[in-house]
Amino acid sequence: MSFRPGNYTLQLGPVTGVGGMYATGNGLNKMVSTAARVPSTEERQVWSIEPVEGKEDIYTIILHTGGGSAYGGNWSLKDKSPVPRGPVFTLEEFSEWRIQRIDNGLPSSDPAITIQPVTEATGASWFVAVEADQVVVKRFPLDVEEPPFWQTGDY
Repeated sequence: MSFRPGNYTLQLGPVTGVGGMYATGNGLNKMVSTAARVPSTEERQVWSIEPVEGKEDIYTIILHTGGGSAYGGNWSLKDKSPVPRGPVFTLEEFSEWRIQRIDNGLPSSDPAITIQPVTEATGASWFVAVEADQVVVKRFPLDVEEPPFWQTGDY
């Protein structure tokens, strides 16, 4: 089953109760971090996830700014090396991300997803994860059984 585009919050999984940390925009050309969902961060935690035409399971992730009055930036990597790594930023340029639904074993109408940078690099798997409250791309073994995932929430 493919992922349905739309506006979502992205909460780092596994989600086991109330609370948790959400992907949070910090302005154009700034790193994406994680923060609790509170009034001061709420408007920076909604992401427009849209398909890239003609590419299966490939999407862009753009900070939703409510009514389109301001441009929030796209998830992107500043390091353009062939092997993806490092923090995720909100930049003007578009980057493509492979998004796939997963079964996280929890009853929910909101899908859990994995997010990976689109790359031709081989020998490992790369996933969007969190390190020290920063959203980053990390390397994992090819046969990783439990990759990092994000619980979506409709907005």
